[in-house]
Amino acid sequence: MSTLQIADLKREPELQCRAKGINAATVREYGEAMKAGATFPPVVVFHDGKGAHWLADGFHRVAAAELAGVAEIAVDVREGDRKAALLHAASANSDHGLRRTLADKRAAVQRLLAAYPKWSDRKIAEAAKVDHKTVGAARKAVAAPEGGEFPTAGDAPPNDAGPTEAAPAHDLGAAYLEVASAHKARSADEHREAFESALALAFAPGPTRRRIVQPKGEAATANGGE
Repeated sequence: MSTLQIADLKREPELQCRAKGINAATVREYGEAMKAGATFPPVVVFHDGKGAHWLADGFHRVAAAELAGVAEIAVDVREGDRKAALLHAASANSDHGLRRTLADKRAAVQRLLAAYPKWSDRKIAEAAKVDHKTVGAARKAVAAPEGGEFPTAGDAPPNDAGPTEAAPAHDLGAAYLEVASAHKARSADEHREAFESALALAFAPGPTRRRIVQPKGEAATANGGE
């Protein structure tokens, strides 16, 4: 196992595909564990052959090592440039570490769309390990004239024709439970991806956007609601 000085790692914010950046609580938790002697997996870095080591996976571990007063860290060095590091970073934590949120997945997709605008939705989805519908919604948001932000649920589309009749709300909670019940053989991860895809479509701009409402009745009870 090799090590590198933390000061020699190139830590670029765009390669840290978290919507909210570094999670301070996670850094503290990791830092305390390191002080207690815990061993963490090596961080993944890409060496571009020109002396740069791009950190692609392990931003929380590196920050925790600094907090614990550690000067060097175990590394898994791979050959590649910044784009290779980005491709790896986009799917990092899909199966280990701090679980990605839907916002984290969007952040990864948006970074890939910026780097590879001509890639298909499915190719981006494969690289980020998300559903291709999530990519489609993100691509539409990037192309939106308002600047590409995902609209808030219930917002009316901008126009100059005055108020229009609101589209009927969809009870996504109940709809998802119906789908889940019909596909009991799915894994928990597959169920989560299906629901996140529904959320992505719900927040997509345009006339197909759906408004999210809280589950009612049996759906709310099944979800632990009151």
